Amino acid sequence: MCQNSGWPELGYVEHLDGDQSALLRQALVSLLRASREKMVELYGLWDGDFDLAPEARETIAAEEILNPAFRFKERGFYRVSIA
Repeated sequence: MCQNSGWPELGYVEHLDGDQSALLRQALVSLLRASREKMVELYGLWDGDFDLAPEARETIAAEEILNPAFRFKERGFYRVSIA
């Protein structure tokens, strides 16, 4: 969650074990690849925040999602390139 214009990692706890997290990451990347699009836009938000502007904008490769250290930012707008 964005706090004081930053993205702190302090206190973050992984709720999924490594195997579950890897499976979910792979499932998302597979879904994006199945779209057959070269670029997909993703915007992470909470229910009710539909009219709020993004707090972060990033362009990433789909493969970055597979990195166990990768985290989507709350209210982050992502342009994901798909190889």
